[in-house]
Amino acid sequence: MDKEIERLQKQKERLENTYKTGIISEEEYHKSLKSIDAKLRYSAKKKIDEKKKKEAINEILDTRAKPKKEDKREAYLREVKAMETKSEKKQVKKHKEDKESETSKVKIVPYYDDIKSEDEFAKENSNNGYEKKVKGARKEKNNAVMNSYNHDNNNDNNDNEPSFWGNFGAFLLLLIIIVGILFFVNKYTQVLTPQSNTVTIYEYSDFFCPYSAAMQTTLKKVKEDYGVKVKIYQRQFPNTEIHPLAKLAAEASECADDQNRFIEYHNQLFFPKKDIKIENDLISLAGDADIESVDQFKDCLLNHDKLANVEEDIAEGKELGVKTTPTLVIDGELLVGAQPYEVVKAVINKHLKG
Repeated sequence: MDKEIERLQKQKERLENTYKTGIISEEEYHKSLKSIDAKLRYSAKKKIDEKKKKEAINEILDTRAKPKKEDKREAYLREVKAMETKSEKKQVKKHKEDKESETSKVKIVPYYDDIKSEDEFAKENSNNGYEKKVKGARKEKNNAVMNSYNHDNNNDNNDNEPSFWGNFGAFLLLLIIIVGILFFVNKYTQVLTPQSNTVTIYEYSDFFCPYSAAMQTTLKKVKEDYGVKVKIYQRQFPNTEIHPLAKLAAEASECADDQNRFIEYHNQLFFPKKDIKIENDLISLAGDADIESVDQFKDCLLNHDKLANVEEDIAEGKELGVKTTPTLVIDGELLVGAQPYEVVKAVINKHLKG
C-alpha cells in the first residue's frame, strides 16, 4: 500500500509537469488531479482500515484460544468419570451424615446401678424370644437404611448424568458467537472500491525503437476516440544494449520538458527528418522542436541533469514488470508490444467503469 501511495504521488508530479508543458488543457488537468487525489485518499484510508482489521483479528485470536480437538467418545467418558467421582464423594458424605444422624437418635436413658447390657438381657430373656425380636429389628433397620441409600444413590446418578444435547448446544452457541464477531469485523472494515470513469495509460517506450514509434499512431487514435476518459503518460525505458544513444535521447526529451517543449521534441525523436547518430544530432533537434533557449537545453543535456529522472522511470517500469518496448500499463494491466488499436481498445473498455 505504501508503494501505491508513492506511485500516485509520482503520478501527480508527472501530471503537473504535463500541464506545465501545455499537453493537456486546464480542465483536463483539474479532472485528473481530482482523480489522483481521490485515489490517494482511498489508498490512505485503506491502509488505516487494513491495520484496524488486522488488530481486531489479532485481538480476537489472542483472547479466544483455539480449543484443542478431542474425540467425542473420550470427552464423554471423561465427563462420566468426573460425574462418578462426584457421585461417590456425595454418597460417602451422605452415608457419614446418616451415620451421625443415627447416632444422634440413640435414646439416652437414666443411669441405674442395676442396668444390664443388651446381650445379658437377651440371654436372660432368650426364652421369650427377645433375641429374635432384636435381631429382626436390626435386620429391618439395616434394610431400610440400605434401601434409602440405594434410592438416593440412583437419584444422584440420574441427576448427574451428562447431557449430550446440552454440551452440543453450548459448543454451537460458542461457534455462532465467534462467526458473528468475524463477520462483523469483516463487514465493517471493508472499503468499497471507488468507481472511476477514467483510465490511465503509462507508455514505456524507447525513442529508437521502431515499434514504439508505431505505437504513437495507435495512442493518437485512442486520444481522439476517448478524449478525457483516457489519460496517457510517457515513461522512459531506453534499451542501450540495442540503441546506445537511447538513454541520452531520453535525457534530451526531459531537458526539452523544462522549456515546455516535450511533445515537440518527442515527435522529432520518433519521426526525425534525418538519422540521429551522435550527440550533436540530438542538440540540433532543439531548433526543429522550437526550443527557445538552445544553450540552456545543451547545458542540461551535457551535464546529464535529467539522468536521475530517466533512471527513475526505468526502475519503476521494472517494478511493474516491464521488460521490452513498447509496453502499455493500462490501469495496472500490462499490454506488451505494438498491439493493434482494437486490442488496446478492448483493454480500455474493460477497465472503464460507470
